[in-house]
Parts: sequence; structure tokens; C-alpha cells
Amino acid sequence: MGKTQLAVEYVYRYQADYPDGIFWLNAANPLPQEFADLAGRLWGSGAQDDDQAVLVRLRQTLYRHFDVAGLQVLCFDIGIEREDLTTRKNLLALELVDYCRRHELLDALQTEIKRRLASEIWIRIETNISS
Repeated sequence: MGKTQLAVEYVYRYQADYPDGIFWLNAANPLPQEFADLAGRLWGSGAQDDDQAVLVRLRQTLYRHFDVAGLQVLCFDIGIEREDLTTRKNLLALELVDYCRRHELLDALQTEIKRRLASEIWIRIETNISS
């Protein structure tokens, strides 16, 4: 059985363990570029876009992938005083997106989310490989 077929079989067996989806990367290309391309496909070009769907997707992503401490670190990394925002997770995600929209920081928020999620994906891949 070849590597690709092994990967396909793994995905088939364990797809329920990846509720956010399974994404294929071309290992023949540099992995940082593949991750950047994947982020671009998931999030678009990163251009400032106040479209309601983008704002909703940002809120959902924050709520799904970040705990309160992670959201507070995001605030710090973007340069937002976290004291200006609530400490309750469901409201913090909402307030953070709204704050970034009002202060023209959506690009910075999206960039930081992409960076953190790419690291999270890589950690999951390394964990699964070593298991």
C-alpha cells in the first residue's frame, strides 16, 4: 500500500475525529507555502471585508478554537487592551470581532487567527504521526 492510499484510508476511518474538515497538502511543495495557501482558501485574500458572513465566520472561529485565555492573548498580540472587553467567552468573541471592525483591525485579527490555527493544525499532524 502506498503513502497516498494509506492517507486516504486513514481519512476514511477517522473522519469523525476531524469535525472541521480534512485538508490535503502537497508535500512536494514547501509546507509553509501549502499552509498559507490553505489559509487563503479558507479565509479568502485577507482583504478588509465587512461582509456580515465574514464577521459571523470570525466569531464562530474564535468561539470554536479559542478559550478565554487564548482570546485574551489574541487581544494582546493585536494591541487591544483586553480590559476594554468582557471576560465571558461567548461575548468576548463577539466583542473582539466588533472592536476590530470598528478600529479597522479585521486584517490583523484574521492574520493572527490564521497563524495560530496553522500552528494548531501542525501540532495535531505531528501528534497523529507519532501515535
